[in-house]
Amino acid sequence: MQYDYEKERIKRIIKLQKEYRRNAKLANSRLAALEKRGGGILRFAYAGAIHDTQALFGTNRFSYKISSMKPEDVDLRQLSMFNTVAKNFLEDNTSTYKGFVETAQKRVNTIYERYGIRLTPEEAQQIFEDEYFRKLADSFGSETAMRMIASIKKSKDELAKEIPKAQKQHRAYGDMVVEIAADGTPLTAQDISPKEKRILMKIAKFIIKDAVHTVP
Repeated sequence: MQYDYEKERIKRIIKLQKEYRRNAKLANSRLAALEKRGGGILRFAYAGAIHDTQALFGTNRFSYKISSMKPEDVDLRQLSMFNTVAKNFLEDNTSTYKGFVETAQKRVNTIYERYGIRLTPEEAQQIFEDEYFRKLADSFGSETAMRMIASIKKSKDELAKEIPKAQKQHRAYGDMVVEIAADGTPLTAQDISPKEKRILMKIAKFIIKDAVHTVP
């Protein structure tokens, strides 16, 4: 008996149409739920999914159109691709708020273990979204940037101990370092003034020279 390839193809398409429709509905539901939450959560799985749905469907949602078409008119490769995109989003832990919180908590635990900084998930997200941190990461890499922030969180007295080293090697920055250390303003990772940011961007790699060379 001759194998009916077309019949089997149609059966496969029908099955995949049903699977895709289920995945698309669940994915759209999660996208809507994430949008209600808003904030930093929209930077993770949500951002990737929206990028894909805009490219594939021109909207911020997965389209059901292909799942309602006659199987004979469906491009199996295209349907399979749509389904894979939906599944990838659903399998990402940050596609739900609960998963996002779990992922964020793991991140702050890792930050504490590696850098000794105690942060809440919200504080960690603020740092990663901060323009200052991104500039540090672009200049020195995210690993080194986190070590910089850990060092900057020292008290002004502890930081002052490092100033002579920085002055000896980089006297051009010495006066600025002394000025910022002498004005009584603690240098912390949160709420750093624009003036401090500009100066720290210039001196951070020198002040924590030893620290950045011990990246595991």
